[in-house]
Amino acid sequence: MLQLFTTRTYQDRVDEIYKLLESDRDYSLRLFEWRMRRIHCLNLKIKQRSADMGRKEEIY
Repeated sequence: MLQLFTTRTYQDRVDEIYKLLESDRDYSLRLFEWRMRRIHCLNLKIKQRSADMGRKEEIY
């Protein structure tokens, strides 16, 4: 049986990465791109989980 979890942990991770982007001004372009890709991947997971749970993605 498939067990669904909430997406709150993904949202927490996205928030942490945004805080890192705002606080760290001395980072390379490669690190910036990696963080933006990570945010994009986590946002996709949030959308997939919210669709699986039958909720709107705006809730998160």
